[in-house]
Amino acid sequence: MVMEALVPAVETVQSTKEYASMLPSSDEEEISRKKWQSILRWLEGFIFNKNVSRYFLTRPGNAIICPLLMVDFQRLTSIAIDLVDDLRPVAQLPSPYKEQMMVQLASYMARIPVDREPDSESVAEQLIAPRSHA
Repeated sequence: MVMEALVPAVETVQSTKEYASMLPSSDEEEISRKKWQSILRWLEGFIFNKNVSRYFLTRPGNAIICPLLMVDFQRLTSIAIDLVDDLRPVAQLPSPYKEQMMVQLASYMARIPVDREPDSESVAEQLIAPRSHA
């Protein structure tokens, strides 16, 4: 089964733990201005890849009616070269967005996994400890 890398943006955003934690509680009738600003900041980071580089948001122009879609870099797959002729276009990404997506994909794929220091508390204590002045 081939997974599609083009995913609905609304479902993708709304399925995150961060989004769910920002929703108003059941006793709130509407979102407060402060909470709305918090959601907007988080969404801006998500959309413009400040927090999450896994997705690339495509923006349909005014010429077509289409939901917002995201490219999920974790769902990209390789295909055999002889299957290229069987592919059909599903979207078009104009310049400079295609270059932006290529840079983001290269950044995402080139990440070097590094283990976290097991003693992060002592590092934090050193970073926030008051300095003595002589």
